[in-house]
Amino acid sequence: MLTGRLYWIAAALGGAACVAASFLPAFHVRLGASIGAEDEQQTFDYERTWSLVGYGTWFAIAAVVACVLLIVIALVRALVAPLYLVGTVVLSYAAALGVTTLVFGDLDPALPLFAFIFLVALGADYNIFLIGRIREERARMQTRPAVIEGLQRTGGVITSAGLILAGTFAALIALPVEGIAQMGFAIALGVLIDTFLVRIFLVPGIAVLLGERNWWPRGMALRRNRKLVNVAVGGASDG
Repeated sequence: MLTGRLYWIAAALGGAACVAASFLPAFHVRLGASIGAEDEQQTFDYERTWSLVGYGTWFAIAAVVACVLLIVIALVRALVAPLYLVGTVVLSYAAALGVTTLVFGDLDPALPLFAFIFLVALGADYNIFLIGRIREERARMQTRPAVIEGLQRTGGVITSAGLILAGTFAALIALPVEGIAQMGFAIALGVLIDTFLVRIFLVPGIAVLLGERNWWPRGMALRRNRKLVNVAVGGASDG
């Protein structure tokens, strides 16, 4: 019972942290307006920053999400797990973009799309690596121990790769071009959020809470077939 509550807390805290970070600039604007900041240039214009992202960019983002979702569905052979695997990647992207807006103010118009492509590609790779290992372990155990075993076996590799990528992109912050510095900061932060928050707490917590429903519909059918086989074997042995 206590373990189940801990997974609920981990999933809730991970999701809440990402959502809160994505809305940080909006809270900063309200705070600046309430205290009457003397220098108006120091107050971030949240609406104007997001208006830089045109309809074409949003269409491209939606197309990328749809393509990645279809690929993950084909690889995992389920419908439920790919939804939160892709959703958590988008959530980490929103959190990284929110913190970047808070730090830099007005963003380069090309940043949202470029950062999204990088973070979705990297985050989806890590998620596929993790969920693939969990599926392998699930072949010989239940979902909850399979998640724990998969996280233990992939945690070191994913963490090391995340640190290397984050350090590489963080080097772009030192460049004098503001747009490139913003991109380096956003991608490095997004990779760190994805590696240490989403991959360690959010995804495993959701996977454990959903249990066998992660693998719907194919996994549920396999579970029913397994039960029928056990019943048949038990009946034959009794006979």
